[in-house]
Amino acid sequence: MVAFQVQKNMPDYDSYLVFLQEDRVLALLPRIRSVKNYRIGETGWATVYSIDGPRVVLSQTSPQYVKYQVEFHVKRVHVHRMARCRDATWVKVAVSVEYLPGETWRDFLSSSQSEISNLDNALNAKVILVEFSLNKKQFILNALLPAPVKAVKDVILLSNNTEAEVYVPAEHAGKFLGSRGANVSAAGKLVNIELRIIPFGGIMQE
Repeated sequence: MVAFQVQKNMPDYDSYLVFLQEDRVLALLPRIRSVKNYRIGETGWATVYSIDGPRVVLSQTSPQYVKYQVEFHVKRVHVHRMARCRDATWVKVAVSVEYLPGETWRDFLSSSQSEISNLDNALNAKVILVEFSLNKKQFILNALLPAPVKAVKDVILLSNNTEAEVYVPAEHAGKFLGSRGANVSAAGKLVNIELRIIPFGGIMQE
């Protein structure tokens, strides 16, 4: 993580020219990789995305940046993976939690709402925390939330756990898929398994 101060708006590069305060060098923060619109003089944090000779490019959308922000804002979590879909206004993040005695995942989410809200503001995106599990089938179900996973009939792992079929009632299939397939796509990226939603019975609803 590096701290920066915005020096100049560079429309020709669709980027901000920023000054890295610790290294005392200039860098570019592309607008497509920033979480907000900055004014000259504003400060922020980012990760180094690439270095090409003297040109340093920063990012506020990289997995490293998201991991830092999640673990900074939400106490007692460790980030395992993250996934987002192009043009989506949300990101799914798989985390493990240092639970308090008797605490459940639902308890943790309830008590962390203010922290998660601050995280949403920091990333300028809705963050969906997903409970990490070493059990592949359970992790798949967790990753498919907020779809109604209690309605899932079965999860079948295929091809040495690189693919999985998820059987759901036809009337709920659209919720599992998400808009333009974004929910199942992000869930698949999160668990690193190609997921296929298989509807059964009834009429599939969009």
